[in-house]
Amino acid sequence: MIWHSTHSTGIPQLDEDHQHIEEVIKNLSHATNPRAEKALLMDLYCIIIAHIRSKRETPEFDLTPDEEARDAAFLHNIRIKIWERDNAHITQLSLIRDLRQMLSNHVLDNTKERNLRRQNS
Repeated sequence: MIWHSTHSTGIPQLDEDHQHIEEVIKNLSHATNPRAEKALLMDLYCIIIAHIRSKRETPEFDLTPDEEARDAAFLHNIRIKIWERDNAHITQLSLIRDLRQMLSNHVLDNTKERNLRRQNS
């Protein structure tokens, strides 16, 4: 996934977080050794934790239980991908592809729910 305006949530803070996550994923393709890759994956994990924490602590986001559950699942699935890569179960290319798809799903699912809530209110 290359970041595109169609992935925009319309919420600048979230869009900046998502763009930052995408940038770290993109940088994984330039990691030429396991140590550099591991450092980027840990950065990615910490950025996602901070992103989710920020959403939970910002009252105007008004997260639903479903969105909180999706965020927790997103973080859990990131951990699984990191474990799979650490244990040589997936290639770097597969990791990058999977992470991009996971980010895209995270953004689109949560944006869809927010839009539906706005329409129903």
